[in-house]
Amino acid sequence: MINLIERFPCISITQPIGTFYVAQLPAKVLLSKTNIERRGLTPEERQNVQRRLNQTRKVEIAEYVERDNATFPTSIIVAANSDNLKYDPETSELIMAKDLEEPTNQAGHTTLTPLDSGDFIGLVIDGQHRIEGLKKAAEDLGESILDKYQIPVVFMFDMTLEDMAEVFRTINSKQRPVDPSLIIDLFGLSRKRSPRRLCHTLAIGFNDEDGSPLKNGLKMLGKRENKTEFLSQGSFAKYVLSLISKTPDDDELNLMKHIRPKPDSRIPLRSYFIDEDDEFIGNVLWDYFSAVQKNFPLEWDLEPQNHLLRKTVGFSALIKVFT
Repeated sequence: MINLIERFPCISITQPIGTFYVAQLPAKVLLSKTNIERRGLTPEERQNVQRRLNQTRKVEIAEYVERDNATFPTSIIVAANSDNLKYDPETSELIMAKDLEEPTNQAGHTTLTPLDSGDFIGLVIDGQHRIEGLKKAAEDLGESILDKYQIPVVFMFDMTLEDMAEVFRTINSKQRPVDPSLIIDLFGLSRKRSPRRLCHTLAIGFNDEDGSPLKNGLKMLGKRENKTEFLSQGSFAKYVLSLISKTPDDDELNLMKHIRPKPDSRIPLRSYFIDEDDEFIGNVLWDYFSAVQKNFPLEWDLEPQNHLLRKTVGFSALIKVFT
Protein backbone atom coordinates (compact mmCIF):
# COMPACT_ATOMS: atom_id res chain seq x y z
CA MET A 1 0.00 0.00 0.00
CA ILE A 2 1.36 3.42 -0.98
CA ASN A 3 1.37 5.98 1.80
CA LEU A 4 0.01 9.35 0.73
CA ILE A 5 0.28 12.81 2.20
CA GLU A 6 -3.14 13.51 3.67
CA ARG A 7 -4.63 16.93 4.29
CA PHE A 8 -7.52 17.79 6.59
CA PRO A 9 -9.39 21.11 6.58
CA CYS A 10 -9.37 22.70 10.01
CA ILE A 11 -10.23 25.86 11.89
CA SER A 12 -7.87 27.63 14.26
CA ILE A 13 -9.10 28.75 17.66
CA THR A 14 -7.20 31.08 19.97
CA GLN A 15 -7.69 31.01 23.73
CA PRO A 16 -5.47 31.96 26.70
CA ILE A 17 -3.59 28.65 26.50
CA GLY A 18 -2.69 29.40 22.87
CA THR A 19 -3.93 28.50 19.40
CA PHE A 20 -5.24 25.05 18.62
CA TYR A 21 -6.81 23.44 15.58
CA VAL A 22 -10.08 21.56 15.16
CA ALA A 23 -10.42 19.04 12.35
CA GLN A 24 -12.41 15.97 11.47
CA LEU A 25 -10.51 12.76 10.88
CA PRO A 26 -11.71 9.40 9.60
CA ALA A 27 -11.75 7.01 12.53
CA LYS A 28 -9.24 4.71 10.83
CA VAL A 29 -6.71 7.54 10.53
CA LEU A 30 -7.23 8.66 14.12
CA LEU A 31 -6.80 5.14 15.49
CA SER A 32 -3.71 4.30 13.45
CA LYS A 33 -1.88 7.61 13.78
CA THR A 34 -2.30 8.60 17.42
CA ASN A 35 -0.53 7.13 20.40
CA ILE A 36 -1.64 6.65 24.01
CA GLU A 37 0.90 6.70 26.83
CA ARG A 38 -0.52 5.92 30.27
CA ARG A 39 0.79 7.02 33.61
CA GLY A 40 2.27 4.35 35.87
CA LEU A 41 4.85 3.83 38.59
CA THR A 42 8.06 3.42 36.61
CA PRO A 43 10.22 6.51 35.98
CA GLU A 44 9.31 6.42 32.30
CA GLU A 45 5.57 6.03 32.98
CA ARG A 46 5.66 8.97 35.39
CA GLN A 47 6.32 11.18 32.37
CA ASN A 48 2.84 10.34 31.03
CA VAL A 49 -0.46 12.02 31.86
CA GLN A 50 -3.06 9.54 30.61
CA ARG A 51 -4.93 7.41 33.17
CA ARG A 52 -5.11 3.63 33.13
CA LEU A 53 -7.52 2.05 30.70
CA ASN A 54 -10.89 1.04 32.11
CA GLN A 55 -11.64 -2.26 30.36
CA THR A 56 -15.34 -2.13 31.24
CA ARG A 57 -15.70 1.31 29.69
CA LYS A 58 -13.84 0.10 26.59
CA VAL A 59 -16.26 -2.81 26.13
CA GLU A 60 -19.29 -0.59 26.71
CA ILE A 61 -18.16 1.83 23.99
CA ALA A 62 -17.38 -1.04 21.60
CA GLU A 63 -20.93 -2.32 22.02
CA TYR A 64 -22.31 1.20 21.61
CA VAL A 65 -20.48 1.65 18.29
CA GLU A 66 -22.83 -0.87 16.67
CA ARG A 67 -25.96 1.13 17.44
CA ASP A 68 -27.74 2.81 14.55
CA ASN A 69 -27.88 6.10 16.46
CA ALA A 70 -24.35 5.98 17.92
CA THR A 71 -22.57 9.31 18.05
CA PHE A 72 -19.25 10.73 19.25
CA PRO A 73 -19.84 14.49 19.02
CA THR A 74 -17.23 15.65 21.53
CA SER A 75 -13.63 16.16 20.45
CA ILE A 76 -10.68 13.90 21.05
CA ILE A 77 -7.81 16.10 22.29
CA VAL A 78 -4.35 15.36 20.92
CA ALA A 79 -0.95 16.87 21.70
CA ALA A 80 0.28 17.20 18.13
CA ASN A 81 3.73 16.08 17.01
CA SER A 82 4.92 18.95 14.83
CA ASP A 83 7.44 16.65 13.13
CA ASN A 84 4.59 14.64 11.59
CA LEU A 85 1.71 17.12 11.48
CA LYS A 86 1.94 20.57 9.91
CA TYR A 87 -0.45 23.50 9.77
CA ASP A 88 -0.71 25.30 6.43
CA PRO A 89 -2.04 28.82 7.12
CA GLU A 90 -2.58 29.48 3.40
CA THR A 91 -5.08 26.65 2.99
CA SER A 92 -6.18 26.25 6.63
CA GLU A 93 -5.26 22.60 6.49
CA LEU A 94 -3.43 20.15 8.68
CA ILE A 95 -0.92 18.13 6.67
CA MET A 96 -0.01 14.65 7.81
CA ALA A 97 3.59 14.43 6.61
CA LYS A 98 7.20 14.86 7.70
CA ASP A 99 10.14 16.83 6.34
CA LEU A 100 12.74 15.23 4.15
CA GLU A 101 16.17 15.32 5.77
CA GLU A 102 17.57 17.17 2.74
CA PRO A 103 15.12 19.45 0.94
CA THR A 104 15.10 18.90 -2.82
CA ASN A 105 12.90 21.83 -3.73
CA GLN A 106 14.93 24.27 -5.85
CA ALA A 107 13.04 27.21 -4.39
CA GLY A 108 14.42 26.34 -0.97
CA HIS A 109 11.12 25.22 0.52
CA THR A 110 11.02 22.17 2.74
CA THR A 111 9.87 19.08 0.90
CA LEU A 112 7.34 16.87 2.66
CA THR A 113 7.14 13.11 2.50
CA PRO A 114 4.40 10.70 3.64
CA LEU A 115 4.51 9.21 7.11
CA ASP A 116 5.71 5.68 7.66
CA SER A 117 3.41 3.10 9.21
CA GLY A 118 4.96 3.56 12.66
CA ASP A 119 4.81 7.36 12.69
CA PHE A 120 2.31 9.10 14.97
CA ILE A 121 0.78 12.56 14.67
CA GLY A 122 0.35 13.01 18.40
CA LEU A 123 -0.42 11.79 21.91
CA VAL A 124 -4.02 11.44 23.08
CA ILE A 125 -4.71 13.70 26.08
CA ASP A 126 -8.44 13.10 26.32
CA GLY A 127 -10.57 10.45 24.62
CA GLN A 128 -8.59 7.24 25.05
CA HIS A 129 -11.66 5.17 25.93
CA ARG A 130 -13.47 6.25 22.76
CA ILE A 131 -10.41 5.31 20.73
CA GLU A 132 -9.96 1.95 22.47
CA GLY A 133 -13.69 1.25 22.18
CA LEU A 134 -13.58 1.93 18.44
CA LYS A 135 -10.55 -0.34 18.11
CA LYS A 136 -12.32 -3.18 19.90
CA ALA A 137 -15.43 -2.67 17.76
CA ALA A 138 -13.25 -2.99 14.66
CA GLU A 139 -11.73 -6.20 16.05
CA ASP A 140 -15.14 -7.66 16.91
CA LEU A 141 -17.20 -6.47 13.95
CA GLY A 142 -14.64 -5.84 11.22
CA GLU A 143 -12.80 -2.68 10.25
CA SER A 144 -15.62 -1.59 7.94
CA ILE A 145 -17.54 -0.43 11.04
CA LEU A 146 -15.04 2.44 11.29
CA ASP A 147 -16.10 3.77 7.88
CA LYS A 148 -19.24 5.12 9.54
CA TYR A 149 -17.31 7.50 11.75
CA GLN A 150 -15.60 10.81 11.29
CA ILE A 151 -14.26 12.05 14.61
CA PRO A 152 -13.80 15.67 15.70
CA VAL A 153 -10.25 16.19 16.95
CA VAL A 154 -8.55 19.12 18.67
CA PHE A 155 -4.83 19.33 17.94
CA MET A 156 -2.61 21.34 20.31
CA PHE A 157 0.94 21.97 19.15
CA ASP A 158 4.16 22.49 21.10
CA MET A 159 2.79 21.19 24.38
CA THR A 160 5.09 20.53 27.31
CA LEU A 161 4.37 17.74 29.79
CA GLU A 162 3.17 20.45 32.18
CA ASP A 163 0.75 21.75 29.52
CA MET A 164 -0.62 18.27 28.87
CA ALA A 165 -1.08 17.59 32.57
CA GLU A 166 -2.86 20.92 33.02
CA VAL A 167 -5.29 20.25 30.15
CA PHE A 168 -5.98 16.73 31.43
CA ARG A 169 -6.58 18.00 34.98
CA THR A 170 -8.85 20.77 33.78
CA ILE A 171 -11.00 18.50 31.63
CA ASN A 172 -11.34 15.72 34.17
CA SER A 173 -11.55 17.65 37.43
CA LYS A 174 -14.10 20.26 36.35
CA GLN A 175 -16.63 17.83 34.91
CA ARG A 176 -19.64 17.03 37.05
CA PRO A 177 -21.80 13.97 36.42
CA VAL A 178 -25.33 14.71 35.27
CA ASP A 179 -27.97 13.92 37.87
CA PRO A 180 -29.55 10.51 37.07
CA SER A 181 -32.97 12.07 37.61
CA LEU A 182 -32.37 14.47 34.73
CA ILE A 183 -31.10 11.62 32.54
CA ILE A 184 -34.25 9.58 33.13
CA ASP A 185 -36.47 12.65 32.73
CA LEU A 186 -35.02 13.33 29.28
CA PHE A 187 -36.45 10.02 28.11
CA GLY A 188 -39.77 11.85 28.22
CA LEU A 189 -38.69 13.57 24.99
CA SER A 190 -38.14 10.26 23.24
CA ARG A 191 -40.84 8.95 20.92
CA LYS A 192 -39.28 5.49 20.86
CA ARG A 193 -40.33 2.77 23.25
CA SER A 194 -37.64 1.69 25.72
CA PRO A 195 -37.34 0.39 29.30
CA ARG A 196 -36.06 3.73 30.57
CA ARG A 197 -38.81 5.67 28.84
CA LEU A 198 -41.37 3.45 30.58
CA CYS A 199 -39.67 4.09 33.94
CA HIS A 200 -39.89 7.82 33.28
CA THR A 201 -43.59 7.52 32.49
CA LEU A 202 -44.18 5.49 35.65
CA ALA A 203 -42.29 8.05 37.76
CA ILE A 204 -44.45 10.87 36.42
CA GLY A 205 -47.64 8.90 37.06
CA PHE A 206 -46.75 7.82 40.58
CA ASN A 207 -45.71 11.35 41.53
CA ASP A 208 -48.61 13.25 39.94
CA GLU A 209 -51.74 11.07 40.02
CA ASP A 210 -54.28 11.42 42.83
CA GLY A 211 -54.47 8.38 45.07
CA SER A 212 -50.92 7.29 44.28
CA PRO A 213 -48.99 5.85 47.22
CA LEU A 214 -46.11 8.09 46.08
CA LYS A 215 -48.16 11.21 45.37
CA ASN A 216 -45.75 14.19 45.50
CA GLY A 217 -43.19 11.80 46.93
CA LEU A 218 -40.45 11.93 44.28
CA LYS A 219 -37.72 14.53 43.92
CA MET A 220 -38.30 15.26 40.25
CA LEU A 221 -35.12 16.18 38.39
CA GLY A 222 -33.32 15.20 41.59
CA LYS A 223 -34.24 18.40 43.43
CA ARG A 224 -36.36 18.44 46.56
CA GLU A 225 -39.20 20.94 46.35
CA ASN A 226 -41.26 20.05 49.44
CA LYS A 227 -41.02 17.98 52.60
CA THR A 228 -43.05 15.04 51.25
CA GLU A 229 -40.31 14.09 48.77
CA PHE A 230 -37.93 11.42 50.03
CA LEU A 231 -36.95 9.46 46.91
CA SER A 232 -35.32 10.87 43.80
CA GLN A 233 -36.83 10.34 40.38
CA GLY A 234 -33.55 8.69 39.32
CA SER A 235 -33.60 6.19 42.18
CA PHE A 236 -37.23 5.29 41.50
CA ALA A 237 -36.40 4.62 37.85
CA LYS A 238 -33.20 2.71 38.64
CA TYR A 239 -34.92 0.16 40.86
CA VAL A 240 -38.12 -0.16 38.84
CA LEU A 241 -35.93 -0.70 35.77
CA SER A 242 -34.52 -3.83 37.42
CA LEU A 243 -38.04 -5.33 37.31
CA ILE A 244 -38.20 -4.83 33.54
CA SER A 245 -34.74 -5.21 32.04
CA LYS A 246 -31.17 -6.16 32.91
CA THR A 247 -29.84 -4.87 29.58
CA PRO A 248 -31.80 -1.69 28.77
CA ASP A 249 -29.29 -0.57 26.12
CA ASP A 250 -29.71 -3.85 24.23
CA ASP A 251 -33.49 -3.61 24.53
CA GLU A 252 -33.47 -0.06 23.20
CA LEU A 253 -31.30 -1.08 20.24
CA ASN A 254 -33.51 -4.09 19.44
CA LEU A 255 -36.68 -2.03 19.66
CA MET A 256 -35.18 0.56 17.31
CA LYS A 257 -34.57 -2.28 14.85
CA HIS A 258 -38.10 -3.62 15.44
CA ILE A 259 -36.65 -6.76 17.05
CA ARG A 260 -38.65 -8.26 19.90
CA PRO A 261 -36.65 -8.11 23.19
CA LYS A 262 -35.53 -11.43 24.57
CA PRO A 263 -37.52 -12.91 27.49
CA ASP A 264 -35.86 -13.48 30.86
CA SER A 265 -37.72 -15.42 33.54
CA ARG A 266 -35.49 -13.91 36.25
CA ILE A 267 -37.03 -10.47 35.72
CA PRO A 268 -40.55 -10.34 37.26
CA LEU A 269 -42.29 -7.87 34.94
CA ARG A 270 -40.27 -8.39 31.78
CA SER A 271 -42.84 -10.46 29.89
CA TYR A 272 -45.40 -7.68 30.33
CA PHE A 273 -42.91 -5.12 29.01
CA ILE A 274 -42.22 -7.32 25.98
CA ASP A 275 -45.96 -7.60 25.38
CA GLU A 276 -46.25 -3.79 25.75
CA ASP A 277 -48.67 -4.17 28.64
CA ASP A 278 -47.41 -1.07 30.42
CA GLU A 279 -50.75 -0.45 32.11
CA PHE A 280 -50.53 -3.83 33.86
CA ILE A 281 -46.99 -3.04 35.06
CA GLY A 282 -48.19 0.27 36.48
CA ASN A 283 -51.18 -1.36 38.17
CA VAL A 284 -49.08 -4.10 39.78
CA LEU A 285 -46.62 -1.59 41.21
CA TRP A 286 -49.45 0.70 42.32
CA ASP A 287 -51.09 -2.15 44.23
CA TYR A 288 -47.78 -3.26 45.72
CA PHE A 289 -46.78 0.16 47.07
CA SER A 290 -50.36 0.82 48.20
CA ALA A 291 -50.21 -2.39 50.26
CA VAL A 292 -46.94 -1.24 51.82
CA GLN A 293 -48.50 2.14 52.57
CA LYS A 294 -51.50 0.49 54.24
CA ASN A 295 -49.45 -1.91 56.39
CA PHE A 296 -46.77 0.57 57.43
CA PRO A 297 -48.67 3.87 57.96
CA LEU A 298 -46.18 5.27 60.48
CA GLU A 299 -43.14 4.69 58.30
CA TRP A 300 -44.85 5.60 55.03
CA ASP A 301 -47.18 8.53 55.83
CA LEU A 302 -46.99 9.73 59.43
CA GLU A 303 -43.25 9.92 60.11
CA PRO A 304 -41.44 9.05 56.87
CA GLN A 305 -38.59 11.41 57.77
CA ASN A 306 -37.72 9.22 60.75
CA HIS A 307 -37.70 5.93 58.85
CA LEU A 308 -36.00 4.44 55.81
CA LEU A 309 -38.98 2.95 53.99
CA ARG A 310 -39.64 5.90 51.67
CA LYS A 311 -35.95 6.64 51.17
CA THR A 312 -33.52 5.03 48.73
CA VAL A 313 -32.42 2.24 51.09
CA GLY A 314 -35.99 1.26 51.95
CA PHE A 315 -37.25 1.54 48.40
CA SER A 316 -34.44 -0.66 47.08
CA ALA A 317 -35.29 -3.23 49.75
CA LEU A 318 -38.94 -3.20 48.70
CA ILE A 319 -37.92 -3.87 45.12
CA LYS A 320 -35.78 -6.81 46.25
CA VAL A 321 -38.72 -8.20 48.25
CA PHE A 322 -40.91 -7.83 45.14
CA THR A 323 -38.37 -9.68 43.07
